[in-house]
Amino acid sequence: MKEAGLYEKLRLLLNSMSVLPLPRHDATFRLLTNLFDEEEAEIAVSCFDKVNQPIQIDDLSKKVSIPRDELILKLDDMVDKGLIRKASADTYMAVSFYPGSIMNYFVLARTPLETRKKISEAALELSHVSWDQEMFDRKYGLWRVMPAVKPTEKIIAINESIEVENKVLPYEIIREHVSKIEPQLFVVVPCACREYMGLAGKNCQRTENNYCISSGAAAAHFKAKGVGREVSLDELVEILEDAEQEGLVHMTTNIQETATILCNCCPCCCIYLRAFAKTGGGVGAISKSNFEPHRNRDLCQLCEYCSQICPTGAIFHHYPHSRDASDDYMKIR
Repeated sequence: MKEAGLYEKLRLLLNSMSVLPLPRHDATFRLLTNLFDEEEAEIAVSCFDKVNQPIQIDDLSKKVSIPRDELILKLDDMVDKGLIRKASADTYMAVSFYPGSIMNYFVLARTPLETRKKISEAALELSHVSWDQEMFDRKYGLWRVMPAVKPTEKIIAINESIEVENKVLPYEIIREHVSKIEPQLFVVVPCACREYMGLAGKNCQRTENNYCISSGAAAAHFKAKGVGREVSLDELVEILEDAEQEGLVHMTTNIQETATILCNCCPCCCIYLRAFAKTGGGVGAISKSNFEPHRNRDLCQLCEYCSQICPTGAIFHHYPHSRDASDDYMKIR
C-alpha cells in the first residue's frame, strides 16, 4: 500500500534525533496520517533527508515536481502548523517528532479540533504501549529538574578544606540560568502536554493556567506566529513562583547550555512525570537529583499538604504503630 510506505518513510525521518521515537504501530500510523496529510508527507520525505538541516528553497524545488512559488506556499503552511521549521527567509528544515513537530503542532493549534483530538488519542495510546516502558532504558536523563538550592563546585582540590554554607535559593538559580539565554526573549505558550491530554479526555488535575515558557529563538518563532504572551525576566520569576505554589516541577532539557524551553510540569499530563510517578521513579529519562531530602519532625504539623502536592507521590503519612505514637510522621520514600 503506497500510503503505508509513505508514512513509514515519514516515521523514520521524524525519529531522527527524537527523544520519543515513534514505534511501528497502528497508533503511530493514525497519529501521522492526521498530523501530515498525504501531500505534506510526500513533501517532507521528498525534500528532507535529515532533521535540523536547513535547505535552500532553490534546492528543495529541484527535489519535487511542484512549481517553486507553489512549493513556498505549501512549505509556509507546514511551518504555520508546526510540522517543519523555517530557518531563515529562504531556508526550511524538517524537525524531529519530540521535541519538535508534535510540540509545535499543539502550541500553534492551527488545525481543526477533531484532527487534534485524533492525534491526542493516538499519542496517549503510544504512551501506554511504548514510551512509558522505553523510558526505563535511558542511560542518561533527557530532562532535569531545575535546582532549588545552589550546587557545590564539581571539583574539590585534594587535602584542601572548603567552607560550605547551605542556602535555599528557590528561584535565583533559575534566574541565573535563563538570564544567559540569547536573545533575552520569554514567551508563555500553551503546554503541549496539557493540550493533547485534555483533547484525549484527560484534563489536568493540577492547574488550569499556562506555565510553559519558551525562550530565545524558539520564543521569537512563537511570537512571530502570534502565539503566547511575552513576559519580562521579573514576570517570568513570578510565574515560576505561582507554578511552585500549584505543585508543579520546574524542568528543562538536560544539556549543559541554556535550553530554549522551561516547563512547569504536572504528574498527570507531563509524559515524563506521568511515567516517573507510574513506575515509582524507575524512569531513566529524568536525570536524578544531586540532593537528598531532609525533614524536621519537630516543625511538622502532619497536615499532609506535602503528600498532597508532591508531584511524584514520594511522601506519605506513616501513621503510628507504637503505643506512644512516636512513629507518627511524614515519610519520604
